[in-house]
Amino acid sequence: TPWAQALDPAALDAHLDGLIDRQLEDGSWPLTWSWATIDTQAWAQAERDWKGLMIVNHLRSLRAYGRLSG
Repeated sequence: TPWAQALDPAALDAHLDGLIDRQLEDGSWPLTWSWATIDTQAWAQAERDWKGLMIVNHLRSLRAYGRLSG
């Protein structure tokens, strides 16, 4: 990506390592927010939707920087 050239390569590698380390067993990443206390049922659906979006975005990043095998 055009912005990658502005990043410190060591910082970028650390970020990508962190993404890999935080991936959960189900293939998703934990969300850093929740509003389940307001509406549990609605949050359950929203959480699935947000996790799906995060999976796609994180896997695209990992693929773009050669961090995915296969």
